[in-house]
Amino acid sequence: MAFFDFISLRETGIAALGLRYQAMPRGPVPIDIYNSRDKCAEFTKDDLGYFVTSKGKIDLDYFSRYEITLMKKLIEIYAKSYIPAQLISDASHENIKAWKRTWNKSPNSIIDYSLEFEGQLIHKTDEELTCPEEIHLMQKALDS
Repeated sequence: MAFFDFISLRETGIAALGLRYQAMPRGPVPIDIYNSRDKCAEFTKDDLGYFVTSKGKIDLDYFSRYEITLMKKLIEIYAKSYIPAQLISDASHENIKAWKRTWNKSPNSIIDYSLEFEGQLIHKTDEELTCPEEIHLMQKALDS
């Protein structure tokens, strides 16, 4: 979910799911889902680790064509039984800047999506802002 949100954020300025993430040791954790995980999913353990199966049914009508394409890409990369959790954790540490910046400053705290972008967004001029950065700032203003 974190890859989905943060890649979408970097590319469009809006996190696809907009979940609250906590910077935990193994990577960004969608904390509200984590805290209610037994209600949302079933966990099965085998020799390779845990397999997570959703208790609900996904409604793809909720998602845009872009989001579905991104989900498919992420599934191709990460949703393989032979990919260990540590590899996914390492990838999140490497690819999600907001996790790294939050973890380095205040481990286990809530991640600010703005930290995924370079520099201080509020100090950038209109000319310096990328399109995704500008959209993110507008969305953040509307949400507050």
